[in-house]
Amino acid sequence: MVGERNMTEYRFIRPIDVLFVRGNRLFGGPGDYGESLMPPRPSLFAGALRSKMLAAHPQELAAFVDQCPLGDEALRMSLGSAQEPGDFRLSFVALAARGTDHIDWFLPLPADVIGTTQEEGENNTLKLNYLIPHPMDRRIQCDACLPFLPVYRTAKQTKPVAGLWLNAEGVSIYLNGEKLSNEHVVHTRQLWKKDSRLGIALSPTARAAEEGRIYTSDAVALASGGTDDRNGVGFLVGVQGAHGRLPENGLLRLGGDGRGAEMDSVALDLPKPTLDRIQEKRQFRMVLTSPGLFQRGWLPDGCVEQDGAYCLQLPGFSARLIAASVPRGEIISGWDLLRRKPKPAQRVAPTGSVYWFDECEGDPGVLQKLVDTGLWPDEDTS
Repeated sequence: MVGERNMTEYRFIRPIDVLFVRGNRLFGGPGDYGESLMPPRPSLFAGALRSKMLAAHPQELAAFVDQCPLGDEALRMSLGSAQEPGDFRLSFVALAARGTDHIDWFLPLPADVIGTTQEEGENNTLKLNYLIPHPMDRRIQCDACLPFLPVYRTAKQTKPVAGLWLNAEGVSIYLNGEKLSNEHVVHTRQLWKKDSRLGIALSPTARAAEEGRIYTSDAVALASGGTDDRNGVGFLVGVQGAHGRLPENGLLRLGGDGRGAEMDSVALDLPKPTLDRIQEKRQFRMVLTSPGLFQRGWLPDGCVEQDGAYCLQLPGFSARLIAASVPRGEIISGWDLLRRKPKPAQRVAPTGSVYWFDECEGDPGVLQKLVDTGLWPDEDTS
């Protein structure tokens, strides 16, 4: 039976070895250094899960490779073809840690939260503070195109703490605009460490090591779960449009060198927008939980310029974009297996970018669709 398109299935994916997550830069020449990209792009999991679905139906794998229609209706609706993808999509990707009786998940610290250390007696305490949008003074001359600037006010200069992640409880606190504390964040070193590995290039013809072609690459070693091999740090992935064809458990080939990873089905309830509060205050924040690939760079799709201002226009709902905190843009690319060439390099707004809106008009329930389907044009989500 074909399942619902927007029903989300969650899988916990835990590498059983170190993980190689390639970035966009080529390496392999003498003395080159290959840096791993953490967290991985969502496309890494999309490819691994789609391959797993096909591997579970060997009779369909050859048809898909030969670009022929799949015989299994549910699999055909989910995966489609290389030219016309089906309903399969990722709705959520996060780092996660599984314990004996629970799973906690983590997102990068949003761009409107600053973590700093402050001296309290003999100890240093981590403090988390929000950036607050303030109207821009007319005497300030800059190329900012929004009327407000996110500002962090502090009594003295301090350096932000890097490498912080919000846990699930912290995300809920953040979405409600409440005060964050030490217990709501973890540091990168608690989740994974990098392990440099030495490699040597092989001759494609002789299949032997080539002289002088030594390089170094980063392996990612995720934190273990102690004595229980099933526990530890991995990834939590939400999938929509699988139509019942996504296996509940099994092994995956993940990342460079096809390293093994275990997959298990899990249940998860994500925080939902506080629509009553948005209706009352007529304002809200939007934070990206994955890289944002927008037609106009940093500006989310759906935002249009009107009378010198940017407005979010959705069916039955509108709001004015007043401020944004967007870190330096990132580049995504990849290798096109079908055409055997690199995919175009595209600039994206990083995960954790934050946008402030006010003057909301219409039904805020429309915002739930953004959570469910993302910032895609209607023709791509209908």
